[in-house]
Amino acid sequence: MRRTLLLVAALFPCTALAQPADYRISEFTQACERWDMVHASVDNAKAKRGVGALSIGCAPLAEGHEVRLIQRKGDVAQVDFCTVDGCLRRWVLTSVIGPEGI
Repeated sequence: MRRTLLLVAALFPCTALAQPADYRISEFTQACERWDMVHASVDNAKAKRGVGALSIGCAPLAEGHEVRLIQRKGDVAQVDFCTVDGCLRRWVLTSVIGPEGI
């Protein structure tokens, strides 16, 4: 039985570890692999006024996407969010996350 549980957890890590989202992204932003990349990617996107201004290691995160807050570090926050491809842990500006009810 124990072996079966371990196998199921290994095959479905996102579902097995997923927790309910407690925040929602309040505006389009960039989600980056490293906390120190967030400001540069957001500034670049604003300067070019479009989604095409992505930094390597960053990806767009749409308004309304549900996230789970992991930690805050100054004005950036580490969040977990899931897509059809799986769950990711990325850094975003703290100002773009709001309570789940918005």
